[in-house]
Amino acid sequence: MAKLYIKFLLLVIMIDFRVKYDGRADVLYISTERNGPSYAREGRDGVIWRYLESDDSLVGVTIMDFDCYWKGNLADLVGQVSSHFHVEKQHARATLELAQV
Repeated sequence: MAKLYIKFLLLVIMIDFRVKYDGRADVLYISTERNGPSYAREGRDGVIWRYLESDDSLVGVTIMDFDCYWKGNLADLVGQVSSHFHVEKQHARATLELAQV
């Protein structure tokens, strides 16, 4: 019974995200607790993914035109965030909803 409990705990561990929205620039910033020198790769539709140079792990995303474009396409953005960060869609959606303006 203890093993089942431990497995359950491991399944519910989630990445903690920091979320900041810049309303003047209409840019949403999402980052993890990890930081250091990083590089960026621009994905589709103005989404910029940031990776640590040391181990290529994803540490953040910058989302341009969040209010103008992405609020109307939230399902697609939820899918991208979920897929890139390897989190459940519910976690990605909850994170993005923190930035609703």
